[in-house]
Amino acid sequence: MTDRTQELMAAIYTTLSSDSTLTALIGSGRVFNGVPAGQVCPYVDIGEATANNYHTSSGDAQEHTLTIHCWTEQEVSGKSAKLQLLEIVKRVRDLLHYQTIALSAGNMPSLWCEFTEPATRDPDGVSWHGVLRFRAVTEN
Repeated sequence: MTDRTQELMAAIYTTLSSDSTLTALIGSGRVFNGVPAGQVCPYVDIGEATANNYHTSSGDAQEHTLTIHCWTEQEVSGKSAKLQLLEIVKRVRDLLHYQTIALSAGNMPSLWCEFTEPATRDPDGVSWHGVLRFRAVTEN
């Protein structure tokens, strides 16, 4: 069984970072696979992932979970940070939920949003944090 986590994360990164609507919401170059120190909001970070192996009638497969974090902290263009965050979370979900995304190797027959936590005030009292968890199946 080949682990397709890296291909999955790369495909999600490409999908999010190349979308002009998401870029208009967060700015260019603000989708990350690990946020650089000192990064200002807003941004999207492709976070934690898991992969579990199993066998299907068509061969070996993996079921993945992938968590995506969205962050805002200040009003932009007259829109509150919370409203801005809700738009970002919605766009990320629209881009990935039940969409067909090609992997560089292998096959991904399904990708869906398992849950969202669209707007939580961070303990710093300034930032807003949105969380989306996706589940995907990859096959060799």
